Amino acid sequence: MRQYEARREAEALRKALRAEVTRRALVIRDIQGVMRKRSRGAHKEVDDLLEAVETKPRSSTRDGTLFNAYFASLETLYGKLDEVFEEAGINSRPASGKMLGGEPARKMHGETPYLENIGVTKVPFNYQRTCEAVWELLSAQHRQDERSDYYGLPCAENAKAFQYCSSLRRENGAVLRLKTHQVSRQYIENSRMVVVWRALSEAAEEFPGLNMDETGWCVIHAPTSDSDCSKDSTSTLVQACIRLTPMYHCKPCGSEQRRKLDQFMELSAKSVAEDNMEIEYMMEKLLLDEALSTDGLAVDEEGNLALGGF
Repeated sequence: MRQYEARREAEALRKALRAEVTRRALVIRDIQGVMRKRSRGAHKEVDDLLEAVETKPRSSTRDGTLFNAYFASLETLYGKLDEVFEEAGINSRPASGKMLGGEPARKMHGETPYLENIGVTKVPFNYQRTCEAVWELLSAQHRQDERSDYYGLPCAENAKAFQYCSSLRRENGAVLRLKTHQVSRQYIENSRMVVVWRALSEAAEEFPGLNMDETGWCVIHAPTSDSDCSKDSTSTLVQACIRLTPMYHCKPCGSEQRRKLDQFMELSAKSVAEDNMEIEYMMEKLLLDEALSTDGLAVDEEGNLALGGF
């Protein structure tokens, strides 16, 4: 009887393992398909870039002025890091499974509404690889619609500036075009890397006179003797806080203006949620690649699982 039960358990385990391998193969195949599409599109993006360089400036004077003004403000935001984390309660927040949550929470600062998104997680990578991954993830590489990079910053090796457009579908079915300018900078300290960024989003046609100012802070902690991460050098603590504050040329006082403000904040929250989902997707891909590498597995040109070295 015991041998029969043992055989049943072994067979159930084999089925579960077979199903997991099949699931991973399908996920990898989907990822490979997406990467192939992006690879094919990359050639066109390079051609378009060369044409743009030859025929017109990379960025207008207004864009360059905005990028440099936002870059100059990052030093101030960097100085507010500890204050912001203390105010948001991030240092006392336990680590969760996600780098950032879903939709940001709506809060008030006096009479000014703002959106806040916070996250604390442990990434199963060593410190250096986590720094590289987070810097890449926070560069919004999934936003390629009308994307262009700006190279006129005074600290180009540790900073990025770019603009892009994103499409958001409203409840009535209409599609809203949101244009975003973003500047980010990394600061390397003795025991951590800090990434600070600022972005301006606008939808001038639908919401004239309204802009969304996004400020973000992300800290990647190196293992230290008094941190939990020191127990496992392959686990790195990551903390992040994002705040979005609406800016308007005149304070909304009428019901119609307030309605417009609420709509704009709702759509901005949706955009942040989409970015968070993409960050989680890209992080899952990194974890999957790491797991396959550890198991000695590889992916062939058709997206199928194969043993490495065969």
